[in-house]
Amino acid sequence: MVKMQNKELLFNDQARSAIKSGIDILADAVKVTLGPNGRCVILGEYKKIGTPHITKDGVTVAKNIKFKDKYKEVGASLIREAALKTVETVGDSTTSSTVIAQALINESEKLIQSGISPVELKRNLQYSLKKAINIIKESSTPIKDSDIKNIATISANNDESIGELIADAYSKITENGVIAVEESNSTKTSVDIVTGMQFEQGFASSYFVTDEIKNECVFSKPYVLISEMKVETMREIMPILEGIHTENRPIVIIAQDFSEEVIETLRINVLNGILRVCCVKAPSYGEYRKMILEDLSILTKANFITHDSALDFNDIQVHDLGTCDKIIISKDKTMIIGGKGQNDIPKRVEVIKARLAEIKKDDATNQEFLIEFFETRIARLVGGVASIKVGGITELEMKERKDRIDDAVCATKAALEEGIVPGGGITYLKVFNRLYEEKDSKNDLLCHGLTSIFETLCKNSNFNVKDCLNDISPDKNIGINMLTGEVVNMLDAGIVDPTSASRLALENAVSVTMLYLSTACVVVPELVEF
Repeated sequence: MVKMQNKELLFNDQARSAIKSGIDILADAVKVTLGPNGRCVILGEYKKIGTPHITKDGVTVAKNIKFKDKYKEVGASLIREAALKTVETVGDSTTSSTVIAQALINESEKLIQSGISPVELKRNLQYSLKKAINIIKESSTPIKDSDIKNIATISANNDESIGELIADAYSKITENGVIAVEESNSTKTSVDIVTGMQFEQGFASSYFVTDEIKNECVFSKPYVLISEMKVETMREIMPILEGIHTENRPIVIIAQDFSEEVIETLRINVLNGILRVCCVKAPSYGEYRKMILEDLSILTKANFITHDSALDFNDIQVHDLGTCDKIIISKDKTMIIGGKGQNDIPKRVEVIKARLAEIKKDDATNQEFLIEFFETRIARLVGGVASIKVGGITELEMKERKDRIDDAVCATKAALEEGIVPGGGITYLKVFNRLYEEKDSKNDLLCHGLTSIFETLCKNSNFNVKDCLNDISPDKNIGINMLTGEVVNMLDAGIVDPTSASRLALENAVSVTMLYLSTACVVVPELVEF
């Protein structure tokens, strides 16, 4: 150990050993939640407000474990990264990525102690991961309507009522519809269908986030300002901000772009609690951007600020702003729910359809692109939003149920995009068998990680791992129903996982392991005992 100016440095084996304890503690806390027989974790001081929170959501557990020991915290941050990367992309399988990462790191350390170079292990992981991902994709099958309930049920800790709820929600919206999950004021959980629209563009700065757990900005009854021009200075939008300040209502500004000055000034006001605001860059480009913004203006009933209109930023009054029931903004998507102008949407759709008919008759060089663009606009406007309002007898019950519904919605969406694979760890065991058959030592490390999910599921269900391994046949999709202990065909039994979730859980676990293997030195502030 080297000490210098209130910093401590550890190198090589000592460095990895110091951070590994943090990895193991966090992973052990998360892995107890895996599977239908996984247990819940009670967070004693959730969101720093002192209210206990019961959850079976792996990423929520990971986010709420912090260490005073800086070395442990470095290790925990590595394994936490595997969960966060997975949840950001597919919203599910965060626990799986943590379990695999821990298994890979533990095995890596054993191999290093036996004399194998960390650099060689890293190369081996890269080599075998490519083959593993190809096998997962080969095992994938398209999702059917009947699979939606199964996917949602499994992700919601085998709660069939949640599976039925989400299947019902998807049956009421089109392929382009979206599902929003929010808290209810009653004890009942219900599904409401509202007019809404989602587009692929998120907040301009993470400082606008209101929900740190989900990394989202969520506003109820916000004002909406829409412009195809760039907001260059605060002077341009100051009058309207001052106009709504007394109402204490949030505002979302959707514009072509924002200067650094504007973003920084608004950030300071948000941090000081003076304003509730979020900036969103308009999607697409040129005339296509203008058409999308026109759709948004009609949905929210906002007066649209354009280059060729008489309306300027300085002329904007409160009555020129649009509004909606709710707006949810993530880092790459914005969802508008219950726009004030929703009654005008049918007319807008008819106008777009008429223009689409004209395009189909034309022989323009970009006809295919235009047809797809106009069809997407129609789908966005008519897709609708299924709003799931989660209730519970107590606030703790409601929050725990909401976590499970969030996971189920994300898993279902992921399955619709890339298909499904056999669940219960069987897909990973199928990959294991294929790689093991190659008799290639480069696959050994990854193979160890591939068995960890099935082993953890068995342990959480109090099953003997060796006995279960003797009963299954991964290549034929034959596995164990962890709820009943029965040997079943996983696809026929509806025990499935989204392909993207299985793929990303493995990719992110390998990525974190390679970071660990690359570690030769750890630098932390002066150590405080924990």
